Amino acid sequence: MSALIDLYLRDTVTRLRPGDPDQWGEPGAATETALAARITYESRWIKVEGGEAVQAVARLRLAPDASAAHTDRWRLPNDAREYATLRIGRKTGWADMLVEVDLG
Repeated sequence: MSALIDLYLRDTVTRLRPGDPDQWGEPGAATETALAARITYESRWIKVEGGEAVQAVARLRLAPDASAAHTDRWRLPNDAREYATLRIGRKTGWADMLVEVDLG
């Protein structure tokens, strides 16, 4: 099953995990880790105060042993922006409970 998961996770993303806070509480230098992932993009209509809007979400699926935290920032290939973690969950089914991360 591991070989099948390796074929599915065909993209590479960079996880930026903040370092330990300094004496003033500011986060230290972030550590960068390259992870194999599958990136999918979704958009949906949501209701907002003024009516409706389109919400776009990038969803990462990571290997079952990968870790993700809400303080992590993410850098996608061919994109200079850093994205925040919106949701962390598990994808069940054939893929042995892949870690799912929604970015925004």
